[in-house]
Amino acid sequence: MRKFGAFELQSLSAGPLSTNTYVLSSGNESILVDSGTDHKEIIEKLSLDKKVIRALIMTHGHFDHIFDAMEFKRKLGCDLMIGEHDTEIMEWSYKVSERYMGRIIEQIEVDRFLRDGDTIPLGQSSVKIISLPGHTMGSIGLMAGPLILTGDVLFRGTIGRTDVGGSMESMNHSLKRLSELDQEILVFPGHGPETTIKNELEKNPFMKDLG
Repeated sequence: MRKFGAFELQSLSAGPLSTNTYVLSSGNESILVDSGTDHKEIIEKLSLDKKVIRALIMTHGHFDHIFDAMEFKRKLGCDLMIGEHDTEIMEWSYKVSERYMGRIIEQIEVDRFLRDGDTIPLGQSSVKIISLPGHTMGSIGLMAGPLILTGDVLFRGTIGRTDVGGSMESMNHSLKRLSELDQEILVFPGHGPETTIKNELEKNPFMKDLG
């Protein structure tokens, strides 16, 4: 558990694609971000059964981020949320999951579709939703004080692919938006290690070339 002002963050990389699952907390409430592909391991290692989980939020609808979503929803009794423009890519994920993951994803019952500027109350604080289309058209980021969870839009040193439900034009707009954030903001991506906006502006070729 790491503390960032009013927030605390835990993470676990799990599944065949090493998807990062996060538990973002404030006070006695938590949000589970990107459910990954092994609910039993994640629940045990992140002690989710001992937390008050306010919501399961998926940064986008690719199969490695939504695979066990319904298992979490049932076991944790929480609402399930995703960006409003990712319904189509979830349908694609249902179709290809058996080929790539060995079993079919259970179709997801979404409780709330998230829009740019939405806020999710969490403890005595709140989390702001930022629309970041490009990797998928419904990709979102979660702003929480000095940190942002970017899903597969921005990684350390690179960006997510845009050829499976996304758009490079939209990605560039989202990267531009991220580049305008405070440079000290910590970035926690959907795969790989954390970084900062400053580091990506200096070293990430996709950010440096925005103009």
